[in-house]
Amino acid sequence: MPLFSEPPVISCMLQDEKGAMYYASNKGLIMYNGIQWKWLNKQENLKHIAYYPKFDTLLFAVYDNAFGFFSLKDF
Repeated sequence: MPLFSEPPVISCMLQDEKGAMYYASNKGLIMYNGIQWKWLNKQENLKHIAYYPKFDTLLFAVYDNAFGFFSLKDF
């Protein structure tokens, strides 16, 4: 079963120190670790993401005015 029924629209992407790629999209926050794709958050219409290595945390902004945090320590 595919991860997406139709391709997401990517608004922002970044790579962490370990090489994993993170994508903010219209379908949520997506991670690709070089082997598999994972949903990290299904909040729609994510606009920006930033990585804070000191805290191993992603910060994402929705519509530029609502913010959320996602800890990568769970993975």
